[in-house]
Amino acid sequence: MLTQEQVQKVLEQYPTLSYFGFGLYEEKSRKRKGELNQEKYNQELRESQQNLFENIEEIELVMNLLEGIEKIKTFNKLHSSYGLKHWVENIYSKMNKGRYIANGSFIVGAILSGFEVKISQPNAYFNISEKSFKQFNKSMNISM
Repeated sequence: MLTQEQVQKVLEQYPTLSYFGFGLYEEKSRKRKGELNQEKYNQELRESQQNLFENIEEIELVMNLLEGIEKIKTFNKLHSSYGLKHWVENIYSKMNKGRYIANGSFIVGAILSGFEVKISQPNAYFNISEKSFKQFNKSMNISM
């Protein structure tokens, strides 16, 4: 069972990681417009990170699915964390267990599953085997 301490360790390693992904929603444009100063950024980041703790089951769902996916030495640039979070939602929807999965929840789940991360704010890429990914999708009758 996943613990809040495990999630906290990921946040310590990646301090800008939030429920949204890396950083905050429309962070750059909000900063440019003067709508997001450092104090407001820190407050919103803490609140968004708290959402990760409150939705730990999302992270566990991601980790359960990633058990069947192999790791490779390079980063798979075909699927960002945002696309992969939709993949998880699609699988659980087909199982009649549909639910929302946040981009940040996918990222934390992948990191805790042992995948390496390459940040492409607000998303990330991982060392996910495309062959393994396709085989898994075929076994679940899912097209991407």
